[in-house]
This record gives sequence, C-alpha cells and structure tokens, in this order.
Amino acid sequence: MTIQLPHWLDFPGQSIYQACQEINARRQWVSQQLNLPLCSDDNWLGDHWLPIIVTVNGIQFLPLIYEGMMPNAYEMVSWDLPPINATKVV
Repeated sequence: MTIQLPHWLDFPGQSIYQACQEINARRQWVSQQLNLPLCSDDNWLGDHWLPIIVTVNGIQFLPLIYEGMMPNAYEMVSWDLPPINATKVV
C-alpha cells in the first residue's frame, strides 16, 4: 500500500516522506551503498521488502525479508554476511 499525501500538508517526517517519493534515487542509493542488484523490468516487484506496521501505539519496522530460491519462500536478511552473487541487473 502506498499513501499519497498532498504537498501542502505539514507533518513530522515530511522530508523523509518526500525523499521516499523519489523512487529512482532511492533505488540507486540501495544499489550503490548496499551492493544489491537492480532490475528495470516493469513486472518485477523486487526481492527485498521492509515490513512497516503503523498502529495507534506507533510505527514498527520489522526485519528486512527477501524471497528465497523457491517462489513464495521468504527469509530474513542477515547483515552479518556480504551479499552472495550480487550482480547488477540493468
């Protein structure tokens, strides 16, 4: 789910929200800083997801997950190990 807020709405975290709207810039940052591959296929949904839960008690960020070798088999990312076979897909 993506939330689109009006530009004139002033709220805490507005600068972060606006930066996240620049999807291509964020993708390039992930590729360069985290050495993770990119794909430009319009049908590709990505390999990594950051689950975010918003409740009345606040926002929770769950561990980053990715789809494993088998479809619909998801695993948590281990930041202790470097990416395996990370090739840049353009």
